[in-house]
Parts: sequence; C-alpha cells; structure tokens
Amino acid sequence: MAGGFDAGEALRGGLGDRRQAWEFIRRFAAEWTAPLAPGDGVSRDAWRAAEQRIGAELPTALREAYLLFGRRPDSTARQDRLVRPHELSLDESGTTVVFRVENQRCAAWGVPVSDLGRADPPVYVQDRDGGWERFLDRVSVACVEMVLSEVVLGRGSSGDMCELPAGLIAVVESAYEQMAVPEYRLWADRSITVRWFSAPGKLLRMDGRGPRCWLLVGGRPWPIWNPSARPSPGPGPAFSGPAGNPGNPRHVAGLNVIRPSQEPDTWARARIDILRAIRGPSCTIAGRAESAEWSIL
Repeated sequence: MAGGFDAGEALRGGLGDRRQAWEFIRRFAAEWTAPLAPGDGVSRDAWRAAEQRIGAELPTALREAYLLFGRRPDSTARQDRLVRPHELSLDESGTTVVFRVENQRCAAWGVPVSDLGRADPPVYVQDRDGGWERFLDRVSVACVEMVLSEVVLGRGSSGDMCELPAGLIAVVESAYEQMAVPEYRLWADRSITVRWFSAPGKLLRMDGRGPRCWLLVGGRPWPIWNPSARPSPGPGPAFSGPAGNPGNPRHVAGLNVIRPSQEPDTWARARIDILRAIRGPSCTIAGRAESAEWSIL
C-alpha cells in the first residue's frame, strides 16, 4: 500500500506536460491501490467508436487517460465517475463533451467542443445551476486531481474528514508540503478553494481557508479514528458540510464525518485521533473541546 510513498515528493517535478501526469498516476496507483496493468485501459476500438458517435476526434490527453486507466474504478469511480466510452456525449447545450459526472449528477466535468482540437485542453465544471466554469487548465491535470480525490473520498476508501478550526489551518499548512496540484474552486461552492498536501503515506485535502474549512485525510495505517470514538451507523440530522449537501452526517460516501455541534465529546476524541494520524502517533495534543482551541505540542 502507501508505505513511505510521498505523493507530493513524486510531483515535485511538476505537471508541465501530460507525460508527467501519466507517470505520477502510474506511481500513485502502484503505491495506493494496485499497479496499472494493460487491461486497465479501454480498447482502442471502444475509443474510436465513441469518437464516431460524437462525430469528432477527442483530445489526445483524454484518449491517453482512457487507454491507460479508464477501466480502473478504484481510481475513477469510487465517488464521482469517469464516463464510460459508450456514454461519452455532449451536454444539453451541445457545447461541451462530458467525461466525468458527480455521483448524484449534481455536477459534471467536460471539454468545450471548441477545444477538442487541442491535445491537452482546459477542463470546465458544470454545477447545479447549469453554468460551465473553468476547473483546471489541462485534461491531464484534472485526471491527477480525479485520481487523488477518488482515493480519499470514494466509497470503500480509508478516508476521514473533519471540520478544521481556523487555528489549525496554519498547523497543517506548515506541517505538510503543498502538492504541485493547482488550487481549484470547489464545484459546490465557488467561494471555496481546494488544496492538496502530503507526507509519506499520507494525503490531505483542505477545502477552504477559513472561517469554514474541512480537512479530508487518507493514508496508512488505518483506521485513523479511535474505534471507541466512531459513532454507530444509522440515520442522523442533516449534514451541512462546505457544499451544504444533505445526507447522513455519520457517513458520506466512504468518509466518516463528525460535527462538533452534534457530538462534542466524540468530536474531541476524533479530532485528537485525526491529528495524531496526520502528525504521527507520538505527538501530544492539548486543547479545550468547548472552545475548539487546540495546539499540537
């Protein structure tokens, strides 16, 4: 599994071209899920059939991604989904080829028809309101983001999330290396930007800079929550995270979620566990749960 692999270190060479993106995805898959194999990509015949149905040649980067790992659900379909070749299509307006969809179809990612002739064009995201806005500058970079998010967010993943107090944002920023994935806006709330951080065997995604900020963590060993702190399964009050999504506050996709306003004692213990997970089991944590003032000593 992850071992001592540091995703941020693997990206220090940057994402200057799509070949660097594919090499990173190969390394990341080998360490976090399973090495990519020849059968993990779609067939060239399936890809040609998709292009014929759409009536246009699709970007080189998109073709390379599908042929490399388009049949690997652990990297493309745990949370949101890479569209299968026979489902590739234009959006309702006929202006954008959609290649990825949110798990409840609240959002979609695609490439404008006007950019199909470019080898590695920008990717746009469509939210609930139906408007398309720039997501990331290249398809290959968006694929790196997809693989990272699917590993941390997806169903069956070993990931957890918690709301991060303002005082701890700087702690994470200083303790972990920010990865060379460009900062991007969260589709559900354009006022929130997403950043990725790493350490050996650990991945951290920070949604927001405050006053509201959520930290998503993935890595080994697991579980990162104290088993005694994990709430029992079952329905609960509506979850209101950064995206304001309704749902069970105790289980969102593959993530276990605890909010301080709902279970303060459990939240206090869980925060200790998540911080020890990202800093290491030997760190000492002091603070007051009622004030959410915490420090890592």
